[in-house]
This record gives sequence, C-alpha cells and structure tokens, in this order.
Amino acid sequence: MSPRPKKSALAEMTLAQKIVQDLNRSGQSQRYTAEDLDVALQGPAYPSMGAGSPQLSEMDVKQIAAPRRAQRIMYDMGITTIGQLLATPVHELMSQWSFAEQSFSRLQKQLVQLVFPQADPLGHAVNYSSYPAMVASVVKPAIPNRRTAQIILARLGSEGKPQTLAALGETYSITRERVRQIEQVGMEQLKAAATRRRMVRFWKEVWAILESWKRPYPVSRLAKSVALRMGWSEPPPVRSLQRLLELHANLEHDGAGNVWTKTPGSE
Repeated sequence: MSPRPKKSALAEMTLAQKIVQDLNRSGQSQRYTAEDLDVALQGPAYPSMGAGSPQLSEMDVKQIAAPRRAQRIMYDMGITTIGQLLATPVHELMSQWSFAEQSFSRLQKQLVQLVFPQADPLGHAVNYSSYPAMVASVVKPAIPNRRTAQIILARLGSEGKPQTLAALGETYSITRERVRQIEQVGMEQLKAAATRRRMVRFWKEVWAILESWKRPYPVSRLAKSVALRMGWSEPPPVRSLQRLLELHANLEHDGAGNVWTKTPGSE
C-alpha cells in the first residue's frame, strides 16, 4: 500500500475512495475504479452461493479479522456493515483516539482482499494446482506466526496424511493441549471473510457438487469429486477436507462424515 495521504487530502475521502486510490498507486497492472468497487459490493457475500447470498455490502464488519480495538470503535461509531465502513470518511476513523495507524493499515488490507478476492491485488494468488499447494497459498499469508501456520498446514494435510496433536506436540516439544490451543487460534484466523473469499474457485466447485446432490454428501466422496473438478491428481485427505469445509459459513457436516448446505444468510 502507498503512504497515507496528508490530512488535508483525507478531509473528504471515504475509505472506499482511499482503497481505490492506493491500489492504483501500488503498481498493479489492473486499474481499479469506484465502479469496480460498487459492483463488487453488490455481489454475493459468499461467492459460491451466487444470487442466493446476501450482498457483500450487507456483511457484518465482525467478519473482518480486524483488531478488537478497531472492531469496538466501529461499533461505537454505528458502523455495522461493510458498506457502511467503506462509505465512512477516513479522517473520521483516524480521529478516534485509539485507532492506531497499524490497525488502520491492517483493516484496509483486509478490505482489499475481501472486495477483490479474484484480482488478488496484494499479490498473494491462490495456487490451485493441487490440494497441498492451495492450502499452503491460503494459510501462509493469513497466519503471520510461523509455528501456528506450520501446525495448521500439518493438521490440514498439506503434506499428505494430517498429523495428530500428539505427533505435533513431540515435534515442537509442547503438550498436546497446547497444540490444540494453537490450532484453534490459527483456524479462527483462517475464518476471516477475506481469507475465505480468496478461495472462491474452490468454494464454487464444492457448492456446485453439493447443490447437484440435494442431500447430505459423504466427505470421502466429495474429496474425490472436488479433486476431479479441480484437476488434482490426488484427492485431499478426508479429515483435512472436512476441517477446511468448516471455514465456510454456509456449509455444515453432521459429524458422521456427511456435508450439506445451509440456507444462504442463515448463520
């Protein structure tokens, strides 16, 4: 992202306008306009569900992995949706005594990934060549802590069979419970709306499979079906795929190895 504009330039600039301006200053080959952002906001909050999904502009700001302080400030300001946040003048956000520059920068990056997941303006393209490649390209940019990222990758089977909590505890010389706690933190980071939306192609394929079936679909069969549709030579490990599916707000599983869809917007 480019340096923050001077205060005078921020006087009338909304967060949406600043995002577009910064993207066009960042050296990206694609040029962005306010119209591009408006079209994206009118699109589905969850890309895999198409017209059945609520609009992105209506998504709750709690879906952004913003610092707690920033979340509290937005709610104090009466900002509850993505649309409201993007329409807010930047100077109003920055005038809040506890809204630090670091929090603002993190919030802006999350919004860029959320609004333009396929364009991937931050340069973190999802690698769909295989299941391990996809998982690695999603996890590493989303989880800054190296050990947490490695544990999540191991649990999601990025290198074959997913590793157990006990095995990872021995690897990192920590208890099984500590590994579970780290895994929980990492999975919460992956549940950020921006991260989920970056996987748009994967979700669309999964959703198409489930929608065509119209009843609970065995995860073991889904692993083979999605591998076929994605062009993968090997299907993902069943347990790993089930955990990955838990990231989607509108997919449920029954605990018996079956997955089914929820009504869009019913979360």
